[in-house]
Amino acid sequence: MKISIDKWIKKLGMPLIITEDGKLCFLIDTGASYNVLLRDAYERCKNDFKKLGKHDFLLGMVGDPQKIFMVSGNIKLGGAVYEGEFGVLESTEAMNNVKILTGLQIDGAIGVEFLSKYGMVLDFATNELRDSISNNSYSPREDRK
Repeated sequence: MKISIDKWIKKLGMPLIITEDGKLCFLIDTGASYNVLLRDAYERCKNDFKKLGKHDFLLGMVGDPQKIFMVSGNIKLGGAVYEGEFGVLESTEAMNNVKILTGLQIDGAIGVEFLSKYGMVLDFATNELRDSISNNSYSPREDRK
């Protein structure tokens, strides 16, 4: 799987991916240990995720622990289906500001846990996200603002 992030790097300066169904937009965050799904995105796509019955704490850059509950779900990217666990987090001021500034709703973050599980590489030389399990090429959806 290869996903071009060129459009988002040029437009926003951030590596983003959008699921093939266009429901979710994720920031690729190589500094995050967890995968995160914002609560409003979880509520919007609740049928696509299963509560795992466990809670954890998420530490952000500021160091304030935030209680999260864990869900699992499949996301389709580049013609492949990936299963992942996500910590559901209340929307953050930073994500709200991104929406105000760009008009784009970021629904969560894909972290190191997901990237390493699937051998994904974020290549800034080619502005692509690639995995080691499939050879599918993928053009990002253009209908998401």
